[in-house]
Amino acid sequence: MNGMNVLEQMDFSLINDMLDDIFPSGSMSFQEMLGKIMEGNMELSIQSVSAVLKEALFRGIGESRNIFLAVLVLGIFGALLTNVTNLFENKQVAEFAHYFIFLLLAVLLFKSFQLSLEISEGAIGKIVDFMRAFIPAYSLSLCFSSGAMTAYSYYQFVFIIIYGLESLLFAFFIPLCQCYAFLAVMNGVSGAKRLEGILILLDKVIKGGVKLASFLTIGSSVLHSMLMPAIDNVNTKLVQKSIGMVPGLGDVTDSMTEVFLGSALLIKNSIGVAALILLLLICIVPLVKLFCIGGALKLAGALLGMFGEGKQVHFIEQMGNGSFYMFQITLCTMVMFFISVALIAGVTIGGM
Repeated sequence: MNGMNVLEQMDFSLINDMLDDIFPSGSMSFQEMLGKIMEGNMELSIQSVSAVLKEALFRGIGESRNIFLAVLVLGIFGALLTNVTNLFENKQVAEFAHYFIFLLLAVLLFKSFQLSLEISEGAIGKIVDFMRAFIPAYSLSLCFSSGAMTAYSYYQFVFIIIYGLESLLFAFFIPLCQCYAFLAVMNGVSGAKRLEGILILLDKVIKGGVKLASFLTIGSSVLHSMLMPAIDNVNTKLVQKSIGMVPGLGDVTDSMTEVFLGSALLIKNSIGVAALILLLLICIVPLVKLFCIGGALKLAGALLGMFGEGKQVHFIEQMGNGSFYMFQITLCTMVMFFISVALIAGVTIGGM
């Protein structure tokens, strides 16, 4: 059975619609990518990932540079203004100038965090939408290459992950990050660091929760990919051996079965590789942007530390942590689905 003939019978319309939304230029075709991968030609995919990565780096650095310069200039101006006003006897002027600059800095940093939040939510939404469109086609290829039990259980398993991640991220982790940013602003304005203990607790909860969610998801993927394909493999071998025992029919049937399973395996693995590449393409730009925003805030805070503005530096670093939280959440979301697809593609090779 020819793999390309089988591909023509599969419906990738949902995936193509998703790609049209993600890549408005329309240059990304799932069928074209699959055809190249099945021929062993990965040059198109590698070029696409390299081009998107290069563009994301230039765009991310350019956008974060404005944030870096604004924070740095405002912080230096605030430090100089505070030092100058301290020379006067009227300390109220110095306090007013300090709080005025700090409020401007707080507004700027909170807007940068909101930008990180919007980027992360958009990226997670695209990942989830892509997986919803991808899983039906991939489950169908699993049905032919590995077995109905593997396909059905994987279909259910991934949709459980999608539902669980959506509920966990949008109802728990992202609100916690928003709460962290809001409390960081309040703690910085007060200057007494009364909320420092709560911020440290939120930091541990967010980091620990993301690690725990990743561990549970990846661990479940490993267990699932070890069990279900093995069961289908035993059933497939039993059917093959039973048919092979029929005189005159066994050799022909066995050869046809091997050709069919080989074609199905090629299709399944090609679809899996294409999905992994597309996940990278979807996530590269937002991940680079989030990293650049967080890195710009951290760098600005480190440079402002030379001027002795401890409160401002600590506040800027905390808001930089908020951007890095969004980076970690987005990266872990991508890694969870990436590993779940990679594991089922790698382990079910033995299902032939």
